[in-house]
Amino acid sequence: MENLDKLTEKLIQWLEATEVFAQEQVPLVLQEILTWEFAAAITSMSLIFVAISAYLIFIATAKKPLVEEDCTPKGVVTLVGVVFSAVLVVVFIANIYNALQIHFAPRVYLIEYMRGLVD
Repeated sequence: MENLDKLTEKLIQWLEATEVFAQEQVPLVLQEILTWEFAAAITSMSLIFVAISAYLIFIATAKKPLVEEDCTPKGVVTLVGVVFSAVLVVVFIANIYNALQIHFAPRVYLIEYMRGLVD
């Protein structure tokens, strides 16, 4: 019986220590999640901007068909690039949405983030 009392006391101490740890750490973890997601959105937007800019500069400076040996017309390559750029623009807009939501409504973002972990 004495062993059970000691075990119960140790368990209670462990639970109390865990509660204190959680109370101290949860706000920091939530802040780090917000900071990380915001940085990821900004980085992604920057990379997409560079990719679209590089593509536009490439198309603007191309004077002849890009692949002469198989006669690939510049128009086909341009069309593929425009479609790819459109997809990148959609991803860019989604990242803007995430960055703005993190900045202006962090609690709403965290609720959606946590919901995504459960789904």
